[in-house]
Amino acid sequence: YTNKLKPGLAHLKPKHVGVIITGILTRIINVYFITVVISLFLGFLNMFAKNDFSDSTFARVIMYFMYTVLSIVVIAIVNKNLRNQVGERNPELLKNNVLMVTLAIILSAIVLACAYFIGVTYLNVEFGLPFFLRWAGAIASVFFLIMPYNLLKSKETNYINSFKNIFFSESLPFIHKGINYTEKQYLPQSEFESSHLFSFQKIWSYSGSDFFSRAEHNFHGSKLKVMQEETTHSDGKTETKITELFNGYLFIADFNKKFQGETYIFPDVSRTVLGELSGERLNAFFKRKNTILVQLEDPNFEKMFAVYSTDAVEARYILSNKLVERITDLKNKFYQDMYISFIENKMYIAIKSEDALFSPGIFTAVDDELFLEKQFNYLSQLLTMPEQFDLDTQVWI
Repeated sequence: YTNKLKPGLAHLKPKHVGVIITGILTRIINVYFITVVISLFLGFLNMFAKNDFSDSTFARVIMYFMYTVLSIVVIAIVNKNLRNQVGERNPELLKNNVLMVTLAIILSAIVLACAYFIGVTYLNVEFGLPFFLRWAGAIASVFFLIMPYNLLKSKETNYINSFKNIFFSESLPFIHKGINYTEKQYLPQSEFESSHLFSFQKIWSYSGSDFFSRAEHNFHGSKLKVMQEETTHSDGKTETKITELFNGYLFIADFNKKFQGETYIFPDVSRTVLGELSGERLNAFFKRKNTILVQLEDPNFEKMFAVYSTDAVEARYILSNKLVERITDLKNKFYQDMYISFIENKMYIAIKSEDALFSPGIFTAVDDELFLEKQFNYLSQLLTMPEQFDLDTQVWI
């Protein structure tokens, strides 16, 4: 398999050095963007407190509160990016929560320290010419770098897309003869909404690629990127913001029987962060509307997922011991978050992925056999779900 794949990838090897350079530059610019935005916020916050509330205890409390919120946001962003980078290279490290949290806090502290130095020592000046020059310079530097950043990013994206096209075309016949693949096609929005996996007010944009389909069980899916529009009303003011709702792969298959209710499987974030007892209480409190928390017997499954259903008895019939075991096995092969729903006669499986699932890292040679084997295993796991979940067997018997 790899011997057949390598000749197709040979023309990408000369581009690898350029991709390494552009990849490093884009990541440096990305860190710079984050640092400048934080420094502008800190500069304004300190200048505001110094000018108007220099002796106010209330102002200091507000300032420290804002510092805390900012730190939490930065840690969350750093942790997300760190997990993506580590997961590409060594998914086993992601299971060490203490190590991952420690690394995220250390990296966040470095970013915050740099931003604090810029914001407090450089941008925190009195109103006047120096203020306008420094603030205008900081803001202008971000806009000045946007165009080169996009150009560098597009070069890396083209390299990744070239790899994916060759990889998919050569790999699919080895996985299953009946798989159809269309690069520019993707699931319609109606099928994404029918999964009921992600709550939203309004879809702002919907795009995708890499559509796969098989005749068995009407199995099909694609890569999707979905942005949502959220509107909030407070004190007579209306605020609208655009956020990412889902970025990853969604697959759909006909299941064994039409359900009367709806059953959902979500990543158990609460249990991971707060521990078994507190996490379970939080899961029961923040349940989806018209559902109840369903507890299953498999301890490994319970550590990874929280199950909600409109009918607990039906949920336990659907999630047989064998199916629970196979879902657990599939999750162990992916470090990304996984979401599953059972609605009517459909099974929906969503795996979040920040374009890393089939993307060679900037330092990874595209013809590296270990890398190709890992990518092949990922693709095989996705496209053989009907066999993995044994969808030909009637679970209700």
